[in-house]
Amino acid sequence: ILFLAKGIYGLFKAKPRIQAGVLVIFLSYLLAVLYITTFMRETGSNDRVQMEVLNWLKEEGVESFDHIFLNVAMFVPVGVIFPFITNRSNKKMLSSVSFGILFSTAIETGQLLLHSGTCDIDDILSNSLGALIGASIAAVGIRMKRKLKKE
Repeated sequence: ILFLAKGIYGLFKAKPRIQAGVLVIFLSYLLAVLYITTFMRETGSNDRVQMEVLNWLKEEGVESFDHIFLNVAMFVPVGVIFPFITNRSNKKMLSSVSFGILFSTAIETGQLLLHSGTCDIDDILSNSLGALIGASIAAVGIRMKRKLKKE
């Protein structure tokens, strides 16, 4: 959490030109994800830690695949929106994915401390993949916009 706070402070210290609407949308999204993944569940209902990578492949049924797909989809907006908040044009993709990893780890840690869900390494991996996909979408969009401006 301290690393996250330092990163956010660094964004504002650099005095980027952030549009208020983009910031409001991003913060609203982050609060919604935090609420859904941590606070929407019953506290004390689960204190399991799952550190086996790709554990969901061993499970039967489509529920495990659905869980991974939803985790990926839930973090695509992180990768899409975050580049428009940062001021570093050459490191937008890296900062988006890093923020996705950091935010996912904070959620999993919150679930562990509040006993409100399974702290699962696969969730961090799938959330990070979602942030990477979103950052890739944003990078393609930014390149296309630049190319159209040059023409």
